[in-house]
Amino acid sequence: MTISGEIIRGAGRGRPMGFPTANVDVTDPAAVPADGVWFGNFTLGDWTAPALVSVGTNPTFGPGARTVEAYVLDRDEDMYGQIAQVEILTLIRLQVRFDGVPALIEAMRADERIARRLADGETVPDLPWSP
Repeated sequence: MTISGEIIRGAGRGRPMGFPTANVDVTDPAAVPADGVWFGNFTLGDWTAPALVSVGTNPTFGPGARTVEAYVLDRDEDMYGQIAQVEILTLIRLQVRFDGVPALIEAMRADERIARRLADGETVPDLPWSP
């Protein structure tokens, strides 16, 4: 499944935690997958890179709107105002509420390790879903 939209400013929490994200203003909300952390590919202009994609309401920070945020592996640049495509490939974990930012960062680091393995073509056993 591929979703697309303009990169917009979010709450600004990802960068200070070490995970700068591109917030995608999705053009077709019906195309957004279930809430969770997904592995996929992020395309902007003429480049594509592997990404972690968070879909959901960011419950660790309290109630909020449902968002799509992509942490593009090994890329950090100004993307605001550009249209991106996000190909959703594999569910890494379901969305959960963590007891604070340190626990969230620990989980995000684990998610990133899994994403890098998937990007390298490895099979990662016991993930909730993959095609």
